[in-house]
Amino acid sequence: MKSLDSFKKAVEPKRRVSKLNKFKNEIFELYDMDYSVSQIQKFLSENEIKISKRRIWDFISKRDVVIKTTTVKTVEQSSGATIKTKTKSKALNHFLSNVGKE
Repeated sequence: MKSLDSFKKAVEPKRRVSKLNKFKNEIFELYDMDYSVSQIQKFLSENEIKISKRRIWDFISKRDVVIKTTTVKTVEQSSGATIKTKTKSKALNHFLSNVGKE
């Protein structure tokens, strides 16, 4: 059985690496500070990275930023009845409200 080290020396990785990886700390810092995806796109373009807002959003969401499309919350009313409400995450609302705005 070959060891992992010998395999890594013999075989070059071929997986594509995102050009956003170079700016991941900046992207997440801006996003955590509530900058919009459009504003992040502008920052990247000022650093000669041309990329769509959708690709930026995909990059953010794939990196375990807490994004849940909906959260079901059960609320008990004073009458004793319970209702379920669905809310979109802050991150998803932020993205949806900024897509197409320029």
